Amino acid sequence: MQNSIGFYSQAVKVLDEFPQSKAPPIQIVKYLNHNGVCLEELVWAGILDKNHNLSNQFNEFKLINKNVWVPLLNAQLMNICETQINNDVFFNRFLYGNYSNYRIIFLNYPFNGCHEYNNFYSLHFPQIKNTLVFIVLTDRILDGKKCLHVEGIQSEWSQFGKQHGFIKNQLMVEDTLNKINEINKEKNEKNIIEINNLTYKYISKIKTAVPDGPFVQDPTRWIDLAIGRILIEAVKNDYDAIIFTMGNKQRKRFASDKKLKFFYDLWISKRLNLILHKYDFSNKIENRIYCNENEENIAYIKLSDATKIKVLNGVPNYYTNLSYYYRSHKEKFTKFSNDV
Repeated sequence: MQNSIGFYSQAVKVLDEFPQSKAPPIQIVKYLNHNGVCLEELVWAGILDKNHNLSNQFNEFKLINKNVWVPLLNAQLMNICETQINNDVFFNRFLYGNYSNYRIIFLNYPFNGCHEYNNFYSLHFPQIKNTLVFIVLTDRILDGKKCLHVEGIQSEWSQFGKQHGFIKNQLMVEDTLNKINEINKEKNEKNIIEINNLTYKYISKIKTAVPDGPFVQDPTRWIDLAIGRILIEAVKNDYDAIIFTMGNKQRKRFASDKKLKFFYDLWISKRLNLILHKYDFSNKIENRIYCNENEENIAYIKLSDATKIKVLNGVPNYYTNLSYYYRSHKEKFTKFSNDV
């Protein structure tokens, strides 16, 4: 099952391959995890709790039909929605040369919580809640070919979470305030000190931390989500090629240091290579010089026909068996994310 954007659940696909129709839930979870399914997907589907233990609705050893989990996983996927704007002036001022159809695509995860601290608001686009990742796109003509130009990819939610931490439990704020109120019932010197400590902890941690959310804790997840959406855009709108603005230009564009170059030239480039080769080994990323007023290094991608057919049949919400790359560079990337 695909959602309205064109994504399907990677967990459902792997679950379909589980050899038994019935099994203990813990066995199914281990199978999914062993085959690359992100445990966070099971958390947001309500199958696991925040500590990756089975939720209370499932008995660890009681047999269940594997298809019981399909609607839960699909419902989690259906929550991912899309917002698009084409009149933004923030990123527009960084664009150059001849382009058309400037737009920003936001992939969002709406919460149904009644409190505003359940939601994440970005600095750049505070009017749009809970943006997992946004993609800045334009159309350009290169060598007579209609190209989808990826001007930028960013997840402020992930960056803020790396810097300030994630609120694992959305009731964390209320719990802290309740504790303060309970202690405040008895006025004495010890309680005043305890209240002050709790209040300081509340201000320093809760107010700077951001809500937990799917895809945002593991950078490869939101990068994969963005790349999948770019592939859908390119194939459904019949572009001849996809081009990416890479690190050097991004660094100059935002007067940033080498961290932004590292992100595009290492992380985006590597994930693109891995994902494109997963579709078809004939897919290649060419490094080209785009001759405009400021000569620019770009990544040029022409998708194979086999890849286009697969994309039209649906794109996974993330790609399995590629996470080894994140694990091998995790310390390096965490340091980068914290410094951005």
